[in-house]
Amino acid sequence: MNMATKKEPKPSKVSVIDPASQDAAAVKIYALLRQLVDQCHVELREAEIVLAWRHGWKPNQDGFTRLGQLKKSSELDRKLHNADLVILLNAEAWHLPEFAPEMQAALVDHELCHAARAYDKKGEPKEDSDGHPLFRTRRHEVEEFCSVVERHGVWTASLARLQRGMSTARDITTPLLNQSQSPESTADQMRVVRTFCPRPGEGANALTISAGGRSVTLTSKTREQLTEALKGRRRKH
Repeated sequence: MNMATKKEPKPSKVSVIDPASQDAAAVKIYALLRQLVDQCHVELREAEIVLAWRHGWKPNQDGFTRLGQLKKSSELDRKLHNADLVILLNAEAWHLPEFAPEMQAALVDHELCHAARAYDKKGEPKEDSDGHPLFRTRRHEVEEFCSVVERHGVWTASLARLQRGMSTARDITTPLLNQSQSPESTADQMRVVRTFCPRPGEGANALTISAGGRSVTLTSKTREQLTEALKGRRRKH
């Protein structure tokens, strides 16, 4: 008699970061969240915001990998889980050696910008039946293609505002390969190269990761160059 093989359950793609956890990493990330809300997003102070890791986000057909996403909870979720908003964070990207604390703060800040207080047609703030404030999601203020800006310049009011902001913004620069790295960090970067750099002939030709005003484009050629550089560094240690 043939017995059907029981399939192993697939690992969950989402793991909630418990706000009540005393784990150092959880305490640190919620402290960052509260700091950003208090300093930059005052209207969200009454919102119950939960953070969660999102595992396994893959590049889309244009080579872009999502770093985060804000979701508004349904009425049922608010009642059951006491969460108005959920911020999903790309677990693999967050823990990269190159993803500096400044970039982590920029990502959380970015996702918080997608949230806003909800108002009715009369301009009054919306509340649920229990008197709890309601929130909504909003789109980016600027949506444009780099090639259009290269050909036509700053042609909209939103682009002009972005240009003014960028003229005074500090640059977050983190070298992809730090000359003083240890063998352990080099091994971590080898894992990053294998995970994120496209292989020749596999779907997307390039992968662009953007955060905090900084972008890095990885190609199959980048994969070859980084692999050789990291192998050389590993031999030196």
